[in-house]
This record gives sequence, structure tokens and C-alpha cells, in this order.
Amino acid sequence: MSARLFRSGRGAQIEGAVVDLAGSPADEDLAEIVRAQVRAALAQDPELAAEIARLLPARPGVTITNSNGVQVGDNNTQTNHFGA
Repeated sequence: MSARLFRSGRGAQIEGAVVDLAGSPADEDLAEIVRAQVRAALAQDPELAAEIARLLPARPGVTITNSNGVQVGDNNTQTNHFGA
């Protein structure tokens, strides 16, 4: 997958961002730059985006029943039944 990203129209920018992040792996700003470069590459190349999407597993949802809790995230379902 990384080879395909590096060959994209933004390959040089992605590679540079990854090299910078490798030098400072805990730097959240550099990590965000890598994410932004990858997002830009995917936006420019829908075929690449579809190819990568096929490689990723489906995102499972979460179903919670009879709870007063709060769920954070996507694809969540909560069913509450109160009273008798």
C-alpha cells in the first residue's frame, strides 16, 4: 500500500513527511502532516482511494442494549427501554 501511495501524484510529499516523522515518531504535528498528505493523495486519485478501501477491513458497528451510557464513535446503535 505504501508503494502505491509513494507512486501517487503526491508521492514526494508523502515520502518527505514520513521521513520527517521517522526522525521524531512522537511528534503529533508531523503525524498530522503525514495524514494530511495521504488524505490529499486519496482525494486526487479516486482509484487509489478505492484500492486502499478494498484492503481495509469493514468497520464493525457497536450495539448496546438497555444501557444509560454514552457511545462515542461511528456506526454505534443504542437501544434503551425504561420502565416496566
